[in-house]
Amino acid sequence: MTEYAKILENGNLEYAPRDIPGVSNWGLNEANVLAAGYLPVDSVVAPKGKQQAGWKIENDRIVPVFTAISEPSYLELRRQAYPDITDQLDMIYWDQVNGTNLWRKTIAAVKSKYPKPETTEGNTKNA
Repeated sequence: MTEYAKILENGNLEYAPRDIPGVSNWGLNEANVLAAGYLPVDSVVAPKGKQQAGWKIENDRIVPVFTAISEPSYLELRRQAYPDITDQLDMIYWDQVNGTNLWRKTIAAVKSKYPKPETTEGNTKNA
């Protein structure tokens, strides 16, 4: 079944209602929906490496707009490499109870893979 919608000012879609006051199944009649300014919505799977960034009207249909997925920044990669805080706390507890260095080895591995950028006079390298 085709869905009908309007593009709102904020870029979101307002889908056509199924019923309106006094008329049941109003939204099932294509002529009524089109007359009220709603357009058919194309559902398209995002191509690989792209994400949906909004909607546009093309050939009297609403179609999604796709943009390239940006590569994560250095800081995002470094943050993602660290274990979850609860896992870190578990490692610290384990190390204290068992006399091991699991947490320090894990953190050292992340720091060696993603060392802090060197800063000189406000400039940052590797950022």
